[in-house]
Amino acid sequence: MRSFLGLFFRRKETAGNEAVLREIIRGVYDEAMAIDCPFFLQQVQDIERASRGLGLMGLAGSERQAKQWRELSIPLINFSNTQGVVEGMANVLSDDTSVGRLAAEHLIERGYRHFLFVGDTGKQWSVERLRGFVGQVEAHGFPVEVVETDPASRQTEPSPEAYAKALWEEVEPHLRKCPLATGVFVANDWLAWPIWLELEERYPERAFTTGLLGVDNLHDRLFDPRRTLGLSSILPGFRQMGAKGLRILVKAVQEGRDPAGLLLRIPPQKIFARASTAGQACEDSVVSQVVRELWTGLRRGKETPIAHLAKQKGMSLRSMEMRFEEHLGQSARDLVAGMRIQLGKELMRQTTWPIARISEHCGYANTTTFSTFFKKKEGCSPREWRGREGKGMRGEG
Repeated sequence: MRSFLGLFFRRKETAGNEAVLREIIRGVYDEAMAIDCPFFLQQVQDIERASRGLGLMGLAGSERQAKQWRELSIPLINFSNTQGVVEGMANVLSDDTSVGRLAAEHLIERGYRHFLFVGDTGKQWSVERLRGFVGQVEAHGFPVEVVETDPASRQTEPSPEAYAKALWEEVEPHLRKCPLATGVFVANDWLAWPIWLELEERYPERAFTTGLLGVDNLHDRLFDPRRTLGLSSILPGFRQMGAKGLRILVKAVQEGRDPAGLLLRIPPQKIFARASTAGQACEDSVVSQVVRELWTGLRRGKETPIAHLAKQKGMSLRSMEMRFEEHLGQSARDLVAGMRIQLGKELMRQTTWPIARISEHCGYANTTTFSTFFKKKEGCSPREWRGREGKGMRGEG
């Protein structure tokens, strides 16, 4: 089998680009190992150094570079969502409109009814995520506000702290006008982390009532992960893009044809649901904090008693129950029962776990009890629901 050369271009080296590139390369590597395909990867500055006769894949950083690509007599794959669709070559891109729709459904499912989108002006991936998010929210009849930040205004900031402050100054006036219980979708984690950190520092009560969701989940090199592990984030299908790109190159070479003009949009891989979107939307900071602690415990398979959480907040169990009824319209016990079903649905969508393991993880004594409560809530058994609704969902969160 022929070997393939991966050439990756970008206008500027950034931690975000490198993280995405690593995921794409992992997809290429996994696919190469699966089909026993020799390949090598190289980053070059000069397109003329490209070895002719090999398949080429990469991130086109500019129209000039794309033009140089097209002058090579070899199959070409573009992965760059920043550049967008490049004419004259095959394009394997993230389906960012689907990323936006998935974000909207995730926040709506948690009870948010007012929304804010934060994106970067002029970025194609931001435009498409905005389109999917706003379209889905408005289809449900809910209001949504849009903040398009200016990336150029932050590029010269000397430190992550200064970068976060500059971004916050753009976003804070809009967020302050929103209801406390607002679902915020941020177009990528590079924008989401500063907002998350500034919220916790400047508005700790609003930090508990705001649902914040980012994109990429490749944040380990962006900000201090010890402070930012609580952010929910969507992982696009970067690895699947790499695998699919290599399959296209192999087929093109084997069949002696040019895949130019092919456009594939790869759906998001999964959601990492963490503290920033845990539980249900609520404008009371104490109730919101307790809800998030309950949700976090359930996800870890360690349910925390309501009485224990009430004592931690200096409240009696009765006072806590009354507060839940006032702000959520249901008892804490009923809320936890609903959370168990919600968690069960997420695990059925996002994992291949057997129903017995899912029911145990959700705190049920046995599968029969889980099935009884699930059918009462959803009108079908867990197995039936998984077969009907869970097909096509991605990975484990």
